[in-house]
Amino acid sequence: QFSRWEKAQTYRRSLFATRWYYVSKLLKQGNHVLLTDVDNIFVRHLPMSRFEESPFDTFHAYAGTVPSFPLNLFRQQGFTICGGMSWLRSTSSVLELVHGLLDKCGCSTLNCTCHCDDQVVLNTLYFKWRPFEVAWDQPLEIPNSTETMSWEGRTGICKKTGHRVKIW
Repeated sequence: QFSRWEKAQTYRRSLFATRWYYVSKLLKQGNHVLLTDVDNIFVRHLPMSRFEESPFDTFHAYAGTVPSFPLNLFRQQGFTICGGMSWLRSTSSVLELVHGLLDKCGCSTLNCTCHCDDQVVLNTLYFKWRPFEVAWDQPLEIPNSTETMSWEGRTGICKKTGHRVKIW
């Protein structure tokens, strides 16, 4: 028997996985997608045209300060990506990335019983799962404090799909 906390956690992780199913549908229809958690705080306005006209196919936000979740990947890479703040261009390469995430979450249909922590899966895709691993344009360094973190952002190319990634 599951505790109340375990049931709530499974339900949340089901929502995390299922939202990417909807993202894949929107991307297939030719829509670019801004995915954001409801608790994100926006501190400035950027017109969507800035994303659309950029050379990048995906934008992801840093997952937090030093250290950030998932901790094991932060310790290896020096940063992690937030699962709840992404902009995704409607291209076959980005759709392939989203399908890779859905595969790892076990989410292939709308009313499935899948569940996962999409932040863990997205970070693992970009950092550890060979076909989707990103070749970063800058060397990775592990910061030991918020002051030594490279907050200017970073860029790279996904080795499997060739899509350009920007972390900001």
